[in-house]
Amino acid sequence: MSPAGAPSWCGMLESNEFEPKKTFDTYCNFPGTLPSYKYEGHEVNIVSESILLDQLRGGSSHAAAQLYGRYHNRLLRFCVRLLRDEQNAEDVVQNVFEKLQTECRAIRSNVALQSWLFTVARNDCLGELRKTKTEPIDEDIIWDGELPDEALIIKERKERVECVLQSLHAPYREVIMLREYENMAYEEIAVITDTTVSSVKSRLFHARKALIAKLGPYLQ
Repeated sequence: MSPAGAPSWCGMLESNEFEPKKTFDTYCNFPGTLPSYKYEGHEVNIVSESILLDQLRGGSSHAAAQLYGRYHNRLLRFCVRLLRDEQNAEDVVQNVFEKLQTECRAIRSNVALQSWLFTVARNDCLGELRKTKTEPIDEDIIWDGELPDEALIIKERKERVECVLQSLHAPYREVIMLREYENMAYEEIAVITDTTVSSVKSRLFHARKALIAKLGPYLQ
């Protein structure tokens, strides 16, 4: 049984289940931890993405603004946590939207736009990590360096979770972000990360297990 106040995935791990309960997102959603980004000046109406993509192919600036409004914040949140650098993350996101405009005609009709955008963002982020050589891309490594134990002691619980999450190695951090923050299906995460569904589930299991091991002393 999970300790009182612990994230719900603690109990799910004990039962060897991969699927977290809904409270994970509310527990690990940290308003104020990252800056708030808003795109002003355009209403984001509910228009199907296939229609918007067709309009974008025709040169519609309105369609470009709609898609920017829908995906900018989500892509930025993903990239900030993967790169751990706000400015580089913003550069990557802007590059993703530039690629969308220049390569929209090449996007196949059977490919989900969300998957395409996150795949491009993820690949660009990994390219940045390799270029700066700040983080080796090796799935056999779960933790990247030492955890700031002293900082964890003085932070609030949500800040502790965020701090520990940032210490996960990139292949594990990205699947947690896509599953828990973007609510993506295993199949879509597999497409974005260019791996199998079983590999996605395995990474999620080990990432959650590692998070619980590090957070356990603070959740008693």
